[in-house]
Amino acid sequence: MSKAIPTYNKSSVANLYGITVKSLNAWFEDEEFVREFGTYRGKVFNPKQVKVIVKHFGPFYGYQHEVEL
Repeated sequence: MSKAIPTYNKSSVANLYGITVKSLNAWFEDEEFVREFGTYRGKVFNPKQVKVIVKHFGPFYGYQHEVEL
């Protein structure tokens, strides 16, 4: 049985990728990513959004779930 994908805030995701929040925001400007990800509302990325982030940009440090392609 796999663990649930946790939620992350924007600065946590940036830190896990080893980049700045400014760089992460630039990544999020990709049109294909935006179509699948949707609008960022709130203070954290929900598990579905985390899956989309990993799908488009690859697993970040410590990500232990299957990556959907």
